[in-house]
Amino acid sequence: MKEAVKSFAQDYLGEYYVLFREIFNVVFPFISPFTRFYWLYIVTFLVVAFVLYARQEKGQINLMRMFQFVFPRSVYLHPSAILTTKFYFVNGILVTVLLFSLSVLTATEVAGVVSGGLQMVFGENPGAPVSLWGIALFSLLIVMTMDFANWFGHYVFHRIPFLWEFHKVHHCPEQLTPLTNEQQHPFEMIVRRLIGAFFGGLTIGFFNYAYLEPVQEFTVMKVGVIFLAFSLLANFRHSHIWLPFPIWLSRVLSSPAMHQVHHSKAPEHWDKNYAVIFSLWDWIFGTIYIPQKKETLRFGLAHDSAADYNSLVNLYWVPCKKAWYGLTGAKAEEQKSETV
Repeated sequence: MKEAVKSFAQDYLGEYYVLFREIFNVVFPFISPFTRFYWLYIVTFLVVAFVLYARQEKGQINLMRMFQFVFPRSVYLHPSAILTTKFYFVNGILVTVLLFSLSVLTATEVAGVVSGGLQMVFGENPGAPVSLWGIALFSLLIVMTMDFANWFGHYVFHRIPFLWEFHKVHHCPEQLTPLTNEQQHPFEMIVRRLIGAFFGGLTIGFFNYAYLEPVQEFTVMKVGVIFLAFSLLANFRHSHIWLPFPIWLSRVLSSPAMHQVHHSKAPEHWDKNYAVIFSLWDWIFGTIYIPQKKETLRFGLAHDSAADYNSLVNLYWVPCKKAWYGLTGAKAEEQKSETV
């Protein structure tokens, strides 16, 4: 039945099927394992949250208090959280249309250039047959490559002032909810999509050259197994629920608690823990911060007024304005002229 509906939609919508599918996934994310809010990931979030609550209460379970533990009013009805929810739907549809209209560079296109370049330099490679080890190696390397692309993109959006103005959209919420993950300015989403396409294309292109046929990841429900495992706990990263990993594991994998630290306003937490999956990158480049115990964190921007980012319009417009002022010095000149 599902395949029949999909086939009908493809025939009816033609080239617009992909656009329709992506918008549908924004509005109804619970049915696609490629979204952060697939039903399995939500169920896992609730089950783990229940276990954490039960441990905190030493087994004394009260359903009302449990609900308040998982969905506290102070978090989910906070003005910044309500704005995050509005932004999720508006921006999800807007960015989907933008990416469809702009035909942004993909990893597949980069891979074609890479494999073609390797053929020009080293000649035609007869290629090896795809083996189980080849699939396992590709499954690991493609995730590590894309994760490094995420780390690198995140790093430059923090460290380059022009780009930081756009990344502030993600850091301005004063309360974190799972939807905060999607609160990113369209400009940042497009740039980081390009960075991911470049790094991912390098790996895919190399494997396309080395093997007789394209190598695919190990998948479950068509989702890479490593990404699927990560997604089971990913919604804790942007939440009020503290979920650390053992310190030894935190040197390799980024825990939800480590990412919450990344959103902290405290100076000792600035520019730390850029990693998404592998905190290994933060360890290598000296940006890792592993909390030794539960920390009380305050979220939001340390040096900007919350009023600058208190509406949908401002979330789009203010970063552009501030980035332009930063490039041209227009704001300083304007203030100077006002004092003369």
